[in-house]
Amino acid sequence: MFYVPNQMEIKQIILDEFHRTPYATHPGYQKLFFALRKWYFWLGMRKDIDQYLSKCLECQQVKAEHQHSAGPLHPLPIPEWKWHTITIDFIVSIPKSKKQNDFIMVVVDKLSKTTHFVRVKST
Repeated sequence: MFYVPNQMEIKQIILDEFHRTPYATHPGYQKLFFALRKWYFWLGMRKDIDQYLSKCLECQQVKAEHQHSAGPLHPLPIPEWKWHTITIDFIVSIPKSKKQNDFIMVVVDKLSKTTHFVRVKST
């Protein structure tokens, strides 16, 4: 293992060699770090690798998604009548009003998107 002095030119050459060569094909952070760690060490290595990768245009454009697809989407059924299907949500942690209301209940009709805001007092 070689210790790399704190000179950005030398670090840049090493990072370019490990990152831009045809056989490396722009590895991500983990692969680049572990490949470099086998041969080199310098203080702040993780931070330098992170900064280097954030400036690589090709890596920013071609980011592979590392999650499985969620599967086919199924749209929700459209309600047939107004106010047949509603959603209720609460806005909490707001300052108390003069009437001591400190919550807002939000009721939304799923068909027309009509919204009602109801002031609520906590008990």
